[in-house]
Amino acid sequence: MTERKVPKRLTHEERKVHDWPQGENPLETEWTLWFEKKLHIQQSTQEYEQNLKQVGTFSTLEGFHRLWRHLRRASEIPPDRSVSVFRKGIRPMWEAVPYGGAWIVKVKRANHEKVVDCLWERMVFGCIGELFGCPELAGVVLSSRHTDVAFSVWNESNSNPRVQGHIGERLREICGLPDDTLLQYKCNMQSIKDMSSYKNAQYFMFTPNHEPAEAPLHVMHGMDGTANGIPHDVFPPLPEAEMDKAADGEGETASSSANAVASPSHGVGAKEAGKEGEGVSHGKGGKGGKGDGTVGVNGPTPTPTSKGGQKKGGGGKEEKQNHGKPPGEGAVKATPTES
Repeated sequence: MTERKVPKRLTHEERKVHDWPQGENPLETEWTLWFEKKLHIQQSTQEYEQNLKQVGTFSTLEGFHRLWRHLRRASEIPPDRSVSVFRKGIRPMWEAVPYGGAWIVKVKRANHEKVVDCLWERMVFGCIGELFGCPELAGVVLSSRHTDVAFSVWNESNSNPRVQGHIGERLREICGLPDDTLLQYKCNMQSIKDMSSYKNAQYFMFTPNHEPAEAPLHVMHGMDGTANGIPHDVFPPLPEAEMDKAADGEGETASSSANAVASPSHGVGAKEAGKEGEGVSHGKGGKGGKGDGTVGVNGPTPTPTSKGGQKKGGGGKEEKQNHGKPPGEGAVKATPTES
């Protein structure tokens, strides 16, 4: 099998929107909406890519809403489906951005529909509105699973730990996550090796920097829980053994920004992450949800396929990267868990 060629990375300037429909409000870059349906078979990269469904591309706020209004709410998307919004020209595949990675947040499905819906909207709006303030941001993915919903924010390169850390910190701020929320990070090269988006992901906690966000952030009204409106019980808990390690203060601090103090008192460990659930892109185990409906009856009805990619590929000349190193910007490497 021939080695897959790594797509050429465009500069942010090359991606900027220069032409748009008259009377509409242009976005900074074009974005593409994708669907996936997890197939319970092993696929080659080529087979996966052929099954990946592109729904539409938009360059204006109005164009986005023309697609968005046909989507089901995030909490209504059946298990084993994923929705992705990526910059135009980047496919939601590991091999498309082999030197990048993703920040991951998981939320329990049961009784947390409002949180799931709100987090997804915040992430998507934050991406297309450039609230992350980072051209390295590639896109965002929602993966609906049987027990939880996984949200991923992808970056194109791991060469700058501070950029990685900035994206993770902005993710926490944009979503209004509690300060002690554990975020996962996974390099795409490791995902290709593991054939999983989540297995061996590393956990991090961000220490508060006490600086205001660059854009106004809105809380979710009418919800009990933290000051930001998100209850702590929406996040999958740590196993008891890992909670004991955290309580003992076993920790290793990642590089911190000048205005953030990485504190091992948060109870963070230095071991690699434990086994995580199956990758969303490989179709092994578990029964799928009923029906294919991720799109409303009045909208397009593509057959969703799969996010991720396969073990083959990721070729091309390798850049000097930060593979496996903790992101910076006030991130603290946290105790690994299993889900």
